[in-house]
Amino acid sequence: MTARLHTPVVVSEDQEIRSEALRRGWRVVTRHPANPQVLMLSGCGTPCGIPQPTMSIFHGSLDPESLPVWRYVLNWLTRFVHNPLLVVQADDYLTDLALWASATRNWPIGAIDTHPLSQSAQAYALHGSAVGFLSLAGTGLEPELEDEPLVLVQSTADMREPEQAGTIQRDHTRVLVVGYPTTDDPESSRTFQWARELSARGLDTDLALPGRKRSSTEGRIHRIPDLGQANLVTSEAPLSASLDQFVRFEQSRPFQIRETVGGMWGWAFERYFDRRRDEYDVVIIVGPPCGYFDIASYAHRKWYARVVLDYESPLPEVVDPAVSEDARDVAKGWNFNADLIVVRDRPAAEAVVRSSPDQRVEVPDHADLGGWMESRVTGLAAHTFFG
Repeated sequence: MTARLHTPVVVSEDQEIRSEALRRGWRVVTRHPANPQVLMLSGCGTPCGIPQPTMSIFHGSLDPESLPVWRYVLNWLTRFVHNPLLVVQADDYLTDLALWASATRNWPIGAIDTHPLSQSAQAYALHGSAVGFLSLAGTGLEPELEDEPLVLVQSTADMREPEQAGTIQRDHTRVLVVGYPTTDDPESSRTFQWARELSARGLDTDLALPGRKRSSTEGRIHRIPDLGQANLVTSEAPLSASLDQFVRFEQSRPFQIRETVGGMWGWAFERYFDRRRDEYDVVIIVGPPCGYFDIASYAHRKWYARVVLDYESPLPEVVDPAVSEDARDVAKGWNFNADLIVVRDRPAAEAVVRSSPDQRVEVPDHADLGGWMESRVTGLAAHTFFG
């Protein structure tokens, strides 16, 4: 892995944050007081216009008219800043720009730690993909960006480019557990519980999680950055006709999957594993959140794997009158690709939107959870009926 020195560029209208950034010798981007579509960079007399007040991939920022201007914004920063490292806060006007720069130019990004922490899909994507945090709120997010004018950052290209899998062992049951833990203690989550129990019983088990690669010694953990809406793209070209149609369709739906945590992560997941030689017999996709459960379809196509969807609890949107019909259709599509659906209790099992009357839905044996997990996975891998 290589590392480079980067100059943090903080995007903020908050005076305290701007002052702290300038104290560290960082650069600061602000809006012009007379025109919110003109950006100013500290230490630079050349302003830069932006085509919309907010950069949003799902609201036209990558159309043929706007895209060249957003590309120019990145070139403007490159011209006046040595190796820019954009530091933004969730749900702000240039957050999508930072995520897009990471997707298309492999720029590292940082996050501004705010209180209270945002719970939006974009916030989880930003915080998981950030190389570090500018922390003034005392929320304890780590790692913190160094208090230096230049910050040493592992190459984002190294971080996002997967190593090719080694020799494929076809005589072993291979399991992939996919999850997006959102708790303060991810290792206590159901995702890690599946992985621990199956590994302890001798099954070859990999984990796929959002976020940055922590080190080269993490073992069988695939870290796949979630860049939110920027997961759709890999180049600075305008959205293709098919992607543009997808965006328009998603905007028209009552149930906005893209607004749910991890709702766009499936795009990054597929791109990551498309470049690898892994093979899996069983793929276990764990929620909540559940916005990436369409990975079930990919697991069938890519590996001909058997699929477990572990909801734990049903989608809350299924019972929301405003979106329930559309949410039920989405859940039915996910469940169509599931060989087994797991929920925590009987009432949750009754609420599952089955794709067929005989769809298998189970409540785990909590008294012997590890043994129950093993029996279901080995039964699925062997393509045998299990009782």
